[in-house]
Amino acid sequence: NKVMKDILQQIATSNGWHFDYGRSDFHNLETEADKEYYFFLDPIEESVTFDEYAAPTKHTYNGRFMLLKHSDFDRVYNSQSDNNQTEGKYEQYIKPCKEAVMKIANALCGDYTIEGWRMIEVINLYDNNFDGVLVTFQITTND
Repeated sequence: NKVMKDILQQIATSNGWHFDYGRSDFHNLETEADKEYYFFLDPIEESVTFDEYAAPTKHTYNGRFMLLKHSDFDRVYNSQSDNNQTEGKYEQYIKPCKEAVMKIANALCGDYTIEGWRMIEVINLYDNNFDGVLVTFQITTND
């Protein structure tokens, strides 16, 4: 049974995303600048269900991660006017992250059951001005 951290790291690196695992206050120290997407995974809570013989029957993983892109701090959130030449933050950064994050859900389908998947848009995060999406998840595997 592979550890969920390793599974998510494998998905992130196979998509060419930067991967970082740990407490969120350390994510602010990220300086790698050549990636399109940045995947930040917080420590994962794991619950194990056992059968009457103390053999594990189910693992449930609760946690959160962010898929982010470097952004321009002064860009508007959502451009309303048709003749505005610059896309807003939503179109430029958040929407692509929302679409890309579904690659994770697709990669988990089959072997795992996604019990919960909540997405929250994030703007101007950390010193590097990241925009994107924060996902809170609950994923279960049956052994």
